Amino acid sequence: MKKTIYIVRHGEIDNPKSIAYGSNIEMQLSDKGRMQVQNLGLQILKSEVIPSIIYSSTLDRGIESASILAKTLGIARIEKDPNLKDSFIPALAGKPITLFDELYSKGQDGYGIEFVKQGNESREGIINRMFSAYKKAISNGEECVVLVSHGDPIRLLLYKLENPDSTIIPGMDILSKVDYLPKGHAWKLALNEQGNLLSKELISPN
Repeated sequence: MKKTIYIVRHGEIDNPKSIAYGSNIEMQLSDKGRMQVQNLGLQILKSEVIPSIIYSSTLDRGIESASILAKTLGIARIEKDPNLKDSFIPALAGKPITLFDELYSKGQDGYGIEFVKQGNESREGIINRMFSAYKKAISNGEECVVLVSHGDPIRLLLYKLENPDSTIIPGMDILSKVDYLPKGHAWKLALNEQGNLLSKELISPN
């Protein structure tokens, strides 16, 4: 049976101090973010296949996004999955978010060996847990499901799906430049019977 998966990034958040947060600091959806997710749900409703279950990050912004989607789509089932949470970045959390741009300009990201030694997750670790959540979602027998997650983890999962045989994972300084999912948007993925990616389509809340 062919499957459809919507991979949703939570809506815009309130972050007045413009700090890095990852999974280390809880952030709440802004009013704009809530409206984004509601509008995204309305766009998904126009699809020929409507999801029957939502798998959500365990972080507040993920859970609230999942709840808004569930209400909009008329979905009764939300399952929280810690594998869908944002990156664990204790070495960067609380610092100015502009630090990411500084790292990218040097050809680095927050998942290199120097940051892993300080406790940050590795790219490999993020891909492994995200792919585990993905495999769980596609093996549940449902024709269409939603995964609600976060920016970097979603981008790394997409790389894995599009390059299943690759043994090299590019840094976010490269991956962030192409196909990086904006907040409140979704990838609509079409999969074959084996769960392999056939196509992707960007779904916007607008």
